[in-house]
Amino acid sequence: MIHLLTITLFLISILVAPVWISVALAVLLLSEWGDYALVVLAGACMDLMFGAPIALFGGFAFVYTSIFAVLAVASLYLRATILE
Repeated sequence: MIHLLTITLFLISILVAPVWISVALAVLLLSEWGDYALVVLAGACMDLMFGAPIALFGGFAFVYTSIFAVLAVASLYLRATILE
C-alpha cells in the first residue's frame, strides 16, 4: 500500500512539485523498492514536458533523464555492493 502511494505521489510530483521533491521521491523509490525503470521513465517524461536544450551542455535536452539514470545506476551499484 505504501509502495503504491509513493509511486502515485512521485508521478504527481513530476507535474506539480519542484524538482527537488521529485528527486527526493525518486531516491526513496530507488532505495526502498528498486523501481529503476519507473524512475528513468519519469525523467524522460519530465524532459518531454519541461526540458529545453541547455547551451552549457552543447544543446543537450535530456537533463532530468540523465539525473534519474545516474541515480538509478548509483542505486543499483550500491545495492549490489553493500547488500550482498
